[in-house]
Amino acid sequence: MAEPLAGPPQIAGLEAVLAGVLRRSRLSIVVLAPDASVVWANDAAVQALPALDPQRAGASLRNLVDLAAAGPDWTRLADALVARNPLPTLELPLRNGRWLRVALQPLPRDVTDPRLAAALVVHDVTQERLARERERVEDELKRQASDGRVGAWEFDVASNAVRWSDELFAIHGLQPVPEPDVRTFIRLYDAASRERWLLAFEAAVTHGRAIDAELDLVTPQGDVRHVHAIGRALWRDGRVVGIAGVTHDTTAAQAAQQALRDRDAAERSSRAKSELLSRASHELRTPMNAVLGFAQLLQLREAELPPWAGEAVRQLRSAGAHLLAMIDDLLDLAAVEAGSVPLRLAPLVLDDAVEAALDLMRPQAETAGVRLGRWSRCGLAVQADATRVRQVLLNLVGNAIKYNGSHGRVEVLLEPPAGNGTLVGVVVRDDGPGIAPERQHQLFQPFNRLGAQTGEVPGHGLGLVISRQLAEAMHGELELRSTPRVGTEAVLRLPLAAHDAAAAAAAAAAAVVEDAVRVQSASAVRVLCVEDNPVNALLMREALALRPGEIDLRLADSGERGLEVLASWRPDVVLLDMSLPGIDGHETLRRLRAQPGLADLPCVAVSADAMPQQISRARAAGFDDYWVKPLDVPTLADRVLRYAPERQRAG
Repeated sequence: MAEPLAGPPQIAGLEAVLAGVLRRSRLSIVVLAPDASVVWANDAAVQALPALDPQRAGASLRNLVDLAAAGPDWTRLADALVARNPLPTLELPLRNGRWLRVALQPLPRDVTDPRLAAALVVHDVTQERLARERERVEDELKRQASDGRVGAWEFDVASNAVRWSDELFAIHGLQPVPEPDVRTFIRLYDAASRERWLLAFEAAVTHGRAIDAELDLVTPQGDVRHVHAIGRALWRDGRVVGIAGVTHDTTAAQAAQQALRDRDAAERSSRAKSELLSRASHELRTPMNAVLGFAQLLQLREAELPPWAGEAVRQLRSAGAHLLAMIDDLLDLAAVEAGSVPLRLAPLVLDDAVEAALDLMRPQAETAGVRLGRWSRCGLAVQADATRVRQVLLNLVGNAIKYNGSHGRVEVLLEPPAGNGTLVGVVVRDDGPGIAPERQHQLFQPFNRLGAQTGEVPGHGLGLVISRQLAEAMHGELELRSTPRVGTEAVLRLPLAAHDAAAAAAAAAAAVVEDAVRVQSASAVRVLCVEDNPVNALLMREALALRPGEIDLRLADSGERGLEVLASWRPDVVLLDMSLPGIDGHETLRRLRAQPGLADLPCVAVSADAMPQQISRARAAGFDDYWVKPLDVPTLADRVLRYAPERQRAG
């Protein structure tokens, strides 16, 4: 009697078999949690990308990918993980310069383990992308050289006769003749090219060697050209009887190639400069946070200081503010030159933008004894970035006040679009001393203040440079015109927005203002500040103590200590320094978000790094806001209270 068939294997045994197959697969496979942390990875994935080893603390795809460069592709992947939705194949840039192709397969929704969101098959495609880029560059060079001309030529050894095609005459800028003179041709080449050609030609005639030479010439009309000459020997009865070849005008191709080399060099230089400025900014901002913060605290307690100390503190704060402004302007200048300024172009009510800038500048005008006129409302809207428009207007109005005379006047007027134009202008007019015509070309040179650096007017000569580049980045323009002993006009022109968009912008602005001034309950708000620098921690404590009874502050000097505090005490908002010993701000946030009940806890990144890519990376990681050191002490408590949930404060 036959043995009965064996029953199906136990489920646990089947899962073990499948897990073994996947672990030994040549495909790199990882299983991710909804926050992109690695739960499981097979041997191929760990070998190719050690950072994805789940045995490593904090292993996460988020820490491997260059989030700023990935942009919306990372957002799509992160959303798909949370929602457990399928996603087409993506290619993501890594922080080490390589590229990763990922294919996401969401796990079934009935999987009970909440850590398991999706399985990813990952593949390093760096070489593929480099090959595609090389092919693209080669195609571009061929396209740009497609109009390059090719001329034919032939030389007879016995008669020394030369024959040229009409195209070869045209390449050299010569009129066609029946018997061209070799001396006329050779004189057009520079000395190095002439030597290369004569050596190659002699070797071809004497030894039958092929000619392959890159040559430079100047036509009789003065045109500089680069050509590629190729020739081969003509043999008869074992000896060279002639040379035949072609000459290709490669001027356009060489120019295109040179442009690509120059562009790559410029990009490398820009990246190096941005990295240097980022590091310098961070190192300067950290001590400046203490300098300015304690100067502000001392000013708030000026009544307790000896008489001489009040002026000393004011000078200290003024000098610190000047240095901080220069740091900010240098970063802005580097960003706009690199084309990496983050802009949010949207309909902006021009009346509101100008009036807000004038309100901010009126105290400065009153102090300087300058009359600042009022804006006549026009009802127009522009397509621009609200923050950058305010930055440019503050610079222009500030210059008009600083460089005006006592009892001078500054007017801000509308310049309507010209004809059917789409640019509307804001004119900032002063009746100051004006600028001599021969010096006006220096207005937009960095650090050039036209001699004012030796006077008492503060500044460092970067504002106009940055303002013009910001205007152009918003598809507008900035013009300055000046007449000595009459005054100066600065005109900021921006593209008009559609009329119906203006109403929407006004409504949005009103909503923002209403939200900003909403009155909240007086219950104490619980704040956890994770800051390893003891001076900055002391400054934070003293700054928030200016609102006694409203803020309950606890301090932690590391990310690990902060997580320990969260285990037993639930704050309303977390202020998290990004450069922490041990686990940094990003990893601390990831672990915080993973804890039950803390996914929606408001968390603010606090850092001395003001580079746009670092801010974008922090926001992409899930921070609710990003505060750059030095912090403004008098307004710090208000900024903290704004993040406290109303339900907590109603308490």
